[in-house]
Amino acid sequence: MVNTLVNDKHVTMGLQSVIHNATVVNVYNYKGCPCTQSLFPSEPICQADMVFLLGIYKSAKRKRLEINMTNETIDEMMQLIQAHAQRNEIERYLDNANLTTDELLKVSSAIYNLNATNWEIQESTNPHGVNPFDVISFLEVRVAILARAGDEGYADWMRAMFELAVRYSDQAGLSRKFSLFAELVASTKADLSREEHSAFFYTRSLNRLAQLTDYWYGEDAARPLWQELLDYVRNHMEDDERLEALNVIQSNAPWFANEHPQHFQ
Repeated sequence: MVNTLVNDKHVTMGLQSVIHNATVVNVYNYKGCPCTQSLFPSEPICQADMVFLLGIYKSAKRKRLEINMTNETIDEMMQLIQAHAQRNEIERYLDNANLTTDELLKVSSAIYNLNATNWEIQESTNPHGVNPFDVISFLEVRVAILARAGDEGYADWMRAMFELAVRYSDQAGLSRKFSLFAELVASTKADLSREEHSAFFYTRSLNRLAQLTDYWYGEDAARPLWQELLDYVRNHMEDDERLEALNVIQSNAPWFANEHPQHFQ
């Protein structure tokens, strides 16, 4: 076969290869109109569908670009985790990345899997196990990502927030610990009627916040928090669950239970 090139078009014995954005699209001349090369030549796709096919090509190209961008983001987020980056660095990176909700969820899942693998290796090779600061750094990044994912990331955000707050120490990380529990209480309290997991994290975060406040700031500061928890337990929990929660309050704040003996008998 003889190929010629005329005005950016390859012509080969009735087969026309149109160059579109550096991509060759093969076209047959069929029944008076050009038709794209098909796996089933007896059922060719006529030129009317060319726009549709080029749309598929552009969509696939765009998806490949999105995958490459997401992979770059995953690599860079892993670098931030390993460097124990500050929260403002993480937020600044995410601001610049401007990821969609779907991309945020993919990145969150990817860094979870990658770090889980790293921790398994650390546990098997290091007698001291996983570095707790690595876990905190990972959770800080994951919380920042999921906070931007809206409703679709909310359940995982609550879990990550709680785990992060628990892992901060009562010394160097006390301020951050307080702020995490306080934010989680406020968020889940506003969401109690919509998200089924909210009650779980609301009561547990409120209990932790009340304990911290009781210990570090005294009974007067903690009393409103214990009262809020007691009100929720009495008004929203079933019998067995209510009894268990009342026992927890009485154990953690016996002075508060003594102030309200009618609820703790």
